[in-house]
Order: sequence, then structure tokens, then C-alpha cells
Amino acid sequence: MSVNRLCLAAALSFFVCPCIIAFAEEPDSRTWTDTTGQFKVVAEFVELEGTTVTLKRNDGGTIRVPLNRLSQDDQQVARELAEKSRAAVTKPTKSKAPASKPSPQTDPLAPAKETAAANDSHPKDDEPSKEGAAGEFDLTAWQKSIDSFHQQPSPEVFQEVEKWLARIRIDRAALSDSSIPLTMTYTALCQPRLGRDREYEEPTDHEWDLHFKKIAQWREAQPKSVSPLIVEARAWISYAWQARGGGYANTVTEDGWKQFGERMAKGKTLLEEAAKLSDNDPEIYRQLIVVAKSQGEPRERLDELMEKATAIDPWYYPLYVAAAEYLLPRWHGEPSDIEKFAEHWSEKIGGDHGLDIYARVVIGINNYDPDLLRHGDYSLEKLKQSAKVSMERYPDSAISVVFAATVATIADDLEFAQSVREKIDINKIRSEVLSGWGQLDVASFWMWSDPNLVRGQEKQSIRIDPIGVSCFDISADGTTFAAFLKRLFNGRIEFWDVARGQAESVLPISVDVFDIQFDAVGSQVAFCGGERDNGLALIFSLKEEQEPVVIRNSGGQIYSVEFSPDGKKIACIDSKDVLQISDAATGDEMLKIDQTVKAAFSANGSLVFEWIICF
Repeated sequence: MSVNRLCLAAALSFFVCPCIIAFAEEPDSRTWTDTTGQFKVVAEFVELEGTTVTLKRNDGGTIRVPLNRLSQDDQQVARELAEKSRAAVTKPTKSKAPASKPSPQTDPLAPAKETAAANDSHPKDDEPSKEGAAGEFDLTAWQKSIDSFHQQPSPEVFQEVEKWLARIRIDRAALSDSSIPLTMTYTALCQPRLGRDREYEEPTDHEWDLHFKKIAQWREAQPKSVSPLIVEARAWISYAWQARGGGYANTVTEDGWKQFGERMAKGKTLLEEAAKLSDNDPEIYRQLIVVAKSQGEPRERLDELMEKATAIDPWYYPLYVAAAEYLLPRWHGEPSDIEKFAEHWSEKIGGDHGLDIYARVVIGINNYDPDLLRHGDYSLEKLKQSAKVSMERYPDSAISVVFAATVATIADDLEFAQSVREKIDINKIRSEVLSGWGQLDVASFWMWSDPNLVRGQEKQSIRIDPIGVSCFDISADGTTFAAFLKRLFNGRIEFWDVARGQAESVLPISVDVFDIQFDAVGSQVAFCGGERDNGLALIFSLKEEQEPVVIRNSGGQIYSVEFSPDGKKIACIDSKDVLQISDAATGDEMLKIDQTVKAAFSANGSLVFEWIICF
């Protein structure tokens, strides 16, 4: 999933503080209700900036809510109070603030100071840096702060990390997917960072010890902050799972169980301390749900944590997936518990947000139980509705489109399938995503959903032995299907005519292939792979008989290729997360970027980065 852009909205600045005081003398506290009617808060109106409403609770905490998430009546009240506030600001005031002091309309950085003070989450002089002040999430600056935390920790670095977390919490309500920046930041901080040559290894006990000392320095530098408590809690939880291992329960040693319990208990203590310190971070309760699952706490505890977390942020999507994992039969649930849970919260939240939650639960649990989607007790109608919402909200998400295609197939809904087919053609669904889901026969779906297909020919499809098929792709015009089939000592790439359902050519190959990609203009096809320290990508012309263009990489196997829209450039990512842009006609290197998990070209040829976060 791509990193969402943060919208840093403005709040009242020092210049208009006399107006805030005036409102305090005549309290405007009232009960504010969301669009579902399920979530309410007693708070005082502070401001309406753009489409974001700022409210101040009676306990002094500040919350920010998109205007369209309030009930219709409350939206009207907010507009009226905003007009009253603007009228008050235009009146003469005795404020001695300098004339150059920014007004609310021109100071987008003001809310960090005010909200941080209200929540007491970090020192009052903290303020997000001006990087990204225009509403951009500056991924480069964010990564620089994370790198500094791991490589050169200092009070100044801790303060910079605090600024990022404060900014994310402040603007959480205004994001289309509030979970990504918050969980991404905690995930990046909670474990020791290992070198690229050890990316598949676990940290040693000594490395964990150094990491905990680093977090202790953070806590000492920011004693009133909830952030290092959450990071340390997540660190202990990760360390606990490392002690247990990922195998079945009967494979865990006695010492492994002992360390698992002790470390998980430390994480729980830190989370409970964090919950007392702040009521503005739903990640606290998501991790408490993880602890509840691990320690076998009763279902009532799960329900209690869900109520507390959704009172903070009902749109924090990882929360629902964590709760659904608790309800897996392998943990503490019974058959149909997950389906009932998804239905309950979808209805309670209501609207498209509720349907989005439904989709998130289904997609998240599919990683653990792929059969549940096809054979479980999910509502077929709710599956279709949630798939449509997911596809509309996240049109660039491959997994959303694959989910929708799978649902269309299960529902046998041809009209829906054809609408999904358009998205597949636009987004060029990656074959590894399709392969990962496993329930979708992409070739059969492509044939069945073809609007030009004469009905009655739906059973015509490509039949390839699924054993050993590791990647495949379909040409942009839908006429050619390519798949790599791996056998014991060799493999081959097969090219099929989709309309005839027959193989046209076979290309033997002796190395592993991880990705196949047709270009958008139908003139080239590329595949990539290689051996451990010898990556390889080959580009074949579909129009002329000529030798393939070869791209070699000594850093590791190449596992992803992507053509630019005009077919003139190709992006390759290797096993060490190094992105290389090359000339597709010659193979010459044009650009190389480290630490790239995923990348793609936009329609105008710009390079777009994606971060894949696993929860």
C-alpha cells in the first residue's frame, strides 16, 4: 500500500489567543456526534480550518475531525461557529503581537504547539519542522529522522522523532488512511536495525540490549512523552515472539515459553503506563490486543480494548485486523466469530468507513486463512459492497483490486467483474500479488469478464499446471498471457494466446524468475530473477527478431521489473531493496536508489515509491 500524504491543517495562532480566552469565558461545550450516531464527545468548538474541525474536550485534550464525519446538524453548527469566530478575529484587538506574526490562515504549523501542550505528550516548544508544511508527507525527511534514531541517537534526534509522531497524531483524523504513517513510524523504531547482509536474520540478545538502552535514553530525554513507552512496549513484544519462534506450540522450548511470557508481560506494563499518560494514540490498544491474544485473556478484555480504542479513533484500521486475529480459531475464537466481528463493526461504524473496515478484516485474515473468504460465513452482499468501496478509495492498490476480482468471482457477478477488469487493465496488477492470494484464476477471470466475449464461451480458459507457477502477466491488450513454470532443475516461460487458449511459444530458462512484465504499448516483455549474487533481467522485443537486452546486477537477485508508460525505461528492484532505472533499449543504468521496497511509474512517467507495511 502507498504512503498517504499528510495534510497539516492550521489552528489558532498566538496572534488570536485573546479570542480563545473570550470563548473560554462563555463556554460553548456541547455534545458532538459523528455521521453514524455511535460516537459522541462533549467538547468546545475551537475552529474550522478548511474541512477540518478542531474541538477541545473538557479535560483539555484537543481532537481534530474532518467536517464530513460529523452529523449534518453538527456540520451546520461548526460552520456557524466558524463564521462567529472569523467575525471576532476581524474586530480590533489590544494584542501587542507583531504585525508579521502569521494569522490562522497562513500558519499551518501552529497546531503542533497547541495540541502537544494540551496532550502533554512532549515539550511545549516542540513543533513539526517546516518540511512538508504545504501538506506533503516528506518521506525523505522522515527516513532521515528514523536513520538518525538508529545510527546517532541524541536528545535532538529524539525530539525530531517526537515531532513526526506529534504531527501524525494531530492530522490523523484528516487522512484518508490514518493508520499508515503512525504504524509505519512505530514499526521503523521498535526493532534493532540490522545490515543489508543480515536482512533475514534475527537480532542478537546483545543488539536487543543496545536497542533498549537507546529507548531508555529517549525516555530520559522526553519523560512526559508516550512515544518511547509505545516503542519500548512493541520492542518487548517483538523480542517475546523471537523467543517463542514462529512454529507450532509443541515446537516451543520450555525456556522459550518462559521468555515469551516474561517479555510479553513487560510490554503490557509499558502499554498500561502509556494508556494512563495519553488518550490520543490508538496504537496503545492495538498492542494491548496483541498481548491479550498472546496471554489468553478473555473475550471480554478484547471487547473492552476495542471500545477504548475506537473512542480515540474508530478509523484506525490495523486495530480491527489485530482483533480479528485474536478471534482466529487457532487462538481464542470459534468458527464464524471473525465474520460476526466484521459485520458488527461494519454496522456500528456505518457508511463507507464501515465497509472499508469490513474489507480490511477480510483482506487481513486472508493471510492466515485463505479458505475463509470463499467458504466462510461472510455476507456476500457485504463483500461486494466493501470491495467496491475499497477499490474506489484505493484505486492504486493492487490488493484492493485483487480482492474485488476474487469477490466478483465468488459472487458470480459478471457486471461487477467487468468493472473490476477495467481497474486491472489500468493498474497492471502485479502477478506476485495475484499469486499470493491464490484464490483467483486470473486467466479464467480475464476471459470470463471480457465484455467482447460471446457468452457461452466462458469455459474457454488457459489451463496451466499450478504446481511451480511462480509469476505471470497479461499483455496490455489482453491477448497474450505469459507464465514462468519452475521444475526441479530447470524452468520455462510459456506464452499463450488468450483468445485461443493455446501456448504459442516456450522459452527454456535455467535460473529462477520472480517477475514478468509486458510494456503498455505491446512491443516488449521483460522478466527478471537470477542467482543469489547474480541478478538478471532480460527484455525481449515482441515485434522484431533480435537479441534480448540484458541488465545484470551483482548485488543480488532482481525480483521486480516495471516499464515506464512509453516503454523507454525499466525499473528493477533487487533482493537488497536497491532500485535501478535503466534504458530499456540498451540496458544502460540511468539511476540507482537504495532502500526501496516497491516502485512504479505514474501515467505521466514520473517515478512513484510505495512502502509495503506488514502488520
